[in-house]
Amino acid sequence: MFQVVREGEDEESVHLSSWPEVPTLDFDSATVLAQMFTARVVVTQALEARDKAGIKVRQVLAKLTIPKTIPLPAAYAAVVADEVNVKNIVSEGDTLVLDTKLTPELEEEGLVRELVRTIQQYRKESGMKPGEPGSYSVPAENKVIAGKYREQIEKATNTTLKY
Repeated sequence: MFQVVREGEDEESVHLSSWPEVPTLDFDSATVLAQMFTARVVVTQALEARDKAGIKVRQVLAKLTIPKTIPLPAAYAAVVADEVNVKNIVSEGDTLVLDTKLTPELEEEGLVRELVRTIQQYRKESGMKPGEPGSYSVPAENKVIAGKYREQIEKATNTTLKY
């Protein structure tokens, strides 16, 4: 296998080869840990706010406002946004505020995610393997949303929707 992979190179055997050079990363581990800790605290507080408002994490929300005194680089803000399921993170004000106002568009996104979750659960309970195509009979209460987002749902679940 080694000879096939290394074809055209000087080494005769894996046993005679040198260890590859590992590139060094230029970052301060203390800074990274501090920023990750800050991100984790923000996520915890935001999820507590979701819980208090009675909004499931699958329901996407528009915005999370964090105090402007919290240093959260863009890469960590993206992680927080993904964990908390919000579209935007804004750094302003003095307190953490989760915008819990649900617009019709946000409600639709939440319904689509819930339907995808339901279909994935159905696939699992039916013994379908990942990548294996399937079909799902959409209940009457989900027909409107399933029809509107049919292509997205079918692609996400590898499942043909039946009405």
